Amino acid sequence: MKKIIFWVALSICIYSVVFAQSKKELFDNGVEFLMLEKYQEAIDTFTMFIEIDLGNAYVYKNRGVAFMKLKKYDLAIQDFEKGKSILPTLKGIHSNLGVAWYCKKEYEKAIENYSVELKRNAKEYYLFFNRALCYAELERNQKALEDVSKTLELKPDFDLALSFKDDILMRLKRADKDEKILSEPKQESKKEPEKASVKSSDKLTLQVGAFQNKEFARRLEKRLSLNGYDSRVLILKGAKGSTWHLVRVGLFSTSAETKPLISSLKERMSLKAITRPVGAF
Repeated sequence: MKKIIFWVALSICIYSVVFAQSKKELFDNGVEFLMLEKYQEAIDTFTMFIEIDLGNAYVYKNRGVAFMKLKKYDLAIQDFEKGKSILPTLKGIHSNLGVAWYCKKEYEKAIENYSVELKRNAKEYYLFFNRALCYAELERNQKALEDVSKTLELKPDFDLALSFKDDILMRLKRADKDEKILSEPKQESKKEPEKASVKSSDKLTLQVGAFQNKEFARRLEKRLSLNGYDSRVLILKGAKGSTWHLVRVGLFSTSAETKPLISSLKERMSLKAITRPVGAF
């Protein structure tokens, strides 16, 4: 099954035990509807199954996936929890709960569920990546870096993780720089006429990736272009002489104008964009 938003793989259960014929047909039909992306039909079919048998964890899990696809996150969580109560060892149930809580922006709850899933299976790279996304949303960047690094240990060619790691490293460097500035004693200086912080001629853009490897930047720029975004790569020198390839999208006069594109990038490509001045870090 395809990966869904936020690069999270929701698992569908194929139940191999022989049912009474009517239940088996309902189950198989529900799975087929899921595969065909006919999510409401899948929900209706699994609901008919539940009316016959209230105790099948796999059916609740699959119906929860269908609810997730329709962005009915509360109903999905109810089904996943029901499935978990019936069969606590049900594979992937905590991962699915992590997806649902992430979509509701309940990142601590998502982390809790991913952590449970990782105790059972620490070899799935996407579980570390998903948890890293949650840590990043909470600005716990060091924890996010640890998880995305583990992701790349398990899957070194995961381009999105490579991009995400570079972004986290830049966040940590900026935070370290800001901390040093705050800790330095203030120097008295002569007052100068106040200047506007942003000139009316200044423009803003969105940054969706920062790489020291130009090939990674080129790949992301190509993906953006193929999806219809006006993308480009800005090359700048860092403080210690390092070269950064910054993938940028769009051109704006105010930060308010960037919001629709930020939402579009997150929804369509699972990319987190930050507003930056044109031509600068």
